Amino acid sequence: MRVGAMVVAVMVSLPLGLVSIGAVASTAGQFFDPCFQWGNGGNSFSGTIRPGDPCRAQSGTSETKTQAVVRMLIVPGGILIGLALGIIGAGRGWAGLAVGGAVVVFLESVPLMFSFGPLAVLTSGAFLLLARNLGPLRGAARVTARVLGVVSASMGLNALRLVAPMVNEPGWIMLLLQTAFLFFVAGAAWWPDVRRVAAG
Repeated sequence: MRVGAMVVAVMVSLPLGLVSIGAVASTAGQFFDPCFQWGNGGNSFSGTIRPGDPCRAQSGTSETKTQAVVRMLIVPGGILIGLALGIIGAGRGWAGLAVGGAVVVFLESVPLMFSFGPLAVLTSGAFLLLARNLGPLRGAARVTARVLGVVSASMGLNALRLVAPMVNEPGWIMLLLQTAFLFFVAGAAWWPDVRRVAAG
């Protein structure tokens, strides 16, 4: 087991993992809140508070409990699966698994684009670097990493086009970070492997 690589993978995963666990805990807490109304058919909820009512305030969402569970499984659940793949791949020396973790975390950055998306993209790039550190990428792992690099570079170029007009508008710094990290992922995927060149 590569303890050093696993420690780095855990450290890189920690911020995004804590955010994901926090999101799950927050939504799960609402399941047991008698003052929170699910599936109320609107974007907000306002209820009448009567004397003796245990709820000091009532809130709610148009989302149903089933939709909330599906959302938790897809977004924070998917992120945690991706982080686990990256950590196990780095620790066991399985480059393909680490690349798989990078892909899953990268895909999960899309719905988080205007919140924690840059953090997910940065974590994805770190997993790619850890995978490359295990040895030259070969076969499916190499192809997958290269495809991820092309997708990331394309998204980065598009984001770069949007950054300049958005300067001084809310959210432009997050977009700038997202752009920089997208190019970081592309570089990590396509940077020439010195060991492969030396061997040739």
